[in-house]
Amino acid sequence: MGSKARSWSSSASRPPSPRRTPMPDTPQPGIYPGMSFEDYRALPAINWHTLWRMREESPAHALYEMQHGTKETEALAFGSLTDFILLEPGRFEQEAVVEPEIGEGMAPKRPTKRQLDAKKPSAETVRAIEFWQAWDAANAGKIVVKAADYERVLEIERSV
Repeated sequence: MGSKARSWSSSASRPPSPRRTPMPDTPQPGIYPGMSFEDYRALPAINWHTLWRMREESPAHALYEMQHGTKETEALAFGSLTDFILLEPGRFEQEAVVEPEIGEGMAPKRPTKRQLDAKKPSAETVRAIEFWQAWDAANAGKIVVKAADYERVLEIERSV
């Protein structure tokens, strides 16, 4: 029973922002409230990360990354989550969900393939299967964030 929800740390790109700020082809320097991260990255201008890549590696590395994207790592995923919450308020609630914590009195463990394929699963396994099927259906297409990562980002948000 693979989850249909997307994991924040997956290599999938971030979903498009529901807000769009009309931008000229070549914007003037300035601050553009409401601009999505995707719109920012699509601007025909250089950004801090590209300059950093040029300095730390080479212009060829920066160009390759601009053309092919960045390999997602846990650190980049956490940074993206932080940007998502700090720079695009309200978007997290619309497009992401915190995965339930597992334990007694909380969510059951996700069933294993073996449990899913069992001919006579235990009552506990049946409850776990039903819980996760319902949870996956309710959160299909959303970005799934681990509770610990979400708490860390909220600490960062409070300190900003």
